[in-house]
Amino acid sequence: GKLVDKEHANKLSKITILSTTEILKELSKARGRAKNEPTHYDIAKMWLDSQTINGIQPVAVEGKLWCYDFGDGIWRPLELKKVGSMLGKMYGDCMRCSKGSDYKQIAEVIYYIKEQQTFFNDAPRGVCTPDGFWMVKAKNVVMMEHSPRNRQRFALTVNPSKGKPRKFLKILHDSFPKRSIKSQIRMFQQALGAALFGTQNNYQKAVFMQGVGGSGKSSVLRVVSSMFDKAARCSVSPL
Repeated sequence: GKLVDKEHANKLSKITILSTTEILKELSKARGRAKNEPTHYDIAKMWLDSQTINGIQPVAVEGKLWCYDFGDGIWRPLELKKVGSMLGKMYGDCMRCSKGSDYKQIAEVIYYIKEQQTFFNDAPRGVCTPDGFWMVKAKNVVMMEHSPRNRQRFALTVNPSKGKPRKFLKILHDSFPKRSIKSQIRMFQQALGAALFGTQNNYQKAVFMQGVGGSGKSSVLRVVSSMFDKAARCSVSPL
């Protein structure tokens, strides 16, 4: 209140060259400036506007912001710490965005504004390549244009080849028992396709590779794993 302000101003005037009246005037001016300063919510909205491209804004999922990359058609993660750093550089001259705690709080406001935890759960099944988004439609594999509506977070760095993968087929041919080569290769191709297109969970089946040492199991797995993002790969100890 005014009485508290005057009491503090009297104390300050005793240790500075300013009078009580001058201190009260400066305090009033500072409060006036504060009223016109953007709030954390205002700054959060300004930042989101600055990151809007063709009407598409970041979404908040799994503790991160995800921004759509129009170049390769996937959503890329952006850590909240990075968002805080961006806020400091862009709005550091604002009174309410001048220190680390401000950056963190505003980043959290941005996250809560854009939070959609099921955003990627509703993504269509398919795989991105440089040329477009491949998906199964009416039992046919078709290519669609890249779009944020595809909600993909992973992309292959190569496009499908129209020819047969002769070298890979030879590896598979040399790896499987002679008595069931065709059926084993066909089943393996189905499993790999389901994994690439993200539909493997629908079948609730796992692929078990059995063979003697040097039969090509590791070679096949290296080829397959190279087609997936590191974040999508893991290993589980059999022990």
